[in-house]
Amino acid sequence: MIMINVISKKYFNSNDQKSHTVISYNAEITINASRGRVLQLLSDPVTLTALLGHFNNVHKLENNVYDVTLTVPVGERTVSLRGVMRGPEYYFSRVGYSGSSLDERVKWSFAFEIRERNELSTVVRTFASFDVRAGLFSRFSKLVKALASMPQHIVEEHVK
Repeated sequence: MIMINVISKKYFNSNDQKSHTVISYNAEITINASRGRVLQLLSDPVTLTALLGHFNNVHKLENNVYDVTLTVPVGERTVSLRGVMRGPEYYFSRVGYSGSSLDERVKWSFAFEIRERNELSTVVRTFASFDVRAGLFSRFSKLVKALASMPQHIVEEHVK
């Protein structure tokens, strides 16, 4: 069973004259593996970033903090954004990661809620979010549009 929910929000913060585009994407998928195996895979940041794609050059800086490069296809080109990723963080039955570009204009988060259906089947609810802060006149740029499509692309093309 696959359940998909896409939420897109755009807002303007008048205090700092910056425009934000927040894209959230939720999906529920069933994986033919035990809950323990799924938790093991999602708890390893290097394995997780390999599964998600678009995260390269993952290097541990300190406990639960990683230097990463996010690659985003923009038309015929690829843009690389260096940043920091934090995680895994555990909340009851959920494993989460968050991060941002070094200039903090792009922030992202991924969370995975893990529920066992039976000993060989696990339901994973995936929550992905990107918050893109751009200047007022650049908010419609190709890069902002490409980043806005990343949560859905990562969940549908890499997680599934």
